[in-house]
Parts: sequence; C-alpha cells; structure tokens
Amino acid sequence: MPTIRFEWSSSLSSVTSNVDEQIDLVTLAWLGGGDGDLDSWDELRSEARTHNNHTAAYLLGTPLLADYLEDALSQFGESWKISTPIGFDGRAPL
Repeated sequence: MPTIRFEWSSSLSSVTSNVDEQIDLVTLAWLGGGDGDLDSWDELRSEARTHNNHTAAYLLGTPLLADYLEDALSQFGESWKISTPIGFDGRAPL
C-alpha cells in the first residue's frame, strides 16, 4: 500500500515536470515562508531557478509547505480551496 508521502511525491513529480512550474512552486514556498514579498518576486524566482534540482524532494522536506503555499497565495489575493474533501486513503468520501 503506497504511503501518503509516496503519493504526494509522485503527484509533485508529475506536476513539476515543467521547469517553470518547479521554479514557481519553490518561489511560492519561499514567498509564503517570509523570504520576500510580492515586490521581490522576480528576485526570489531568479534564486529559485538556481536551485531547481530535486524539486519534489525539496518541497516535501519543507515541514510547513502547505502553510507557506497558502500564505503566498493569499498575498496574490487567492486562496487554496479543495472542492471535494479527500479522506485519509486519498479517495473522496462517499
């Protein structure tokens, strides 16, 4: 039975097959983690570009990743909404 970490890793790896998406995800994590603000987006993104090896593993190793991404999205006036609740087994409840 796959673990949640394995499922997340597989999902992140497939989502982050595009280098620009990898850079944006890392930049969002850093922005949400307080490493900058919207005015420093381009600078953060340039820095993230130099650190885009093993992006999925790096992001999964960030303990507060969900909080950081949520905080970054809120700076853009967006929110992280899940339209269908997900159960612990990864499937939507009946």
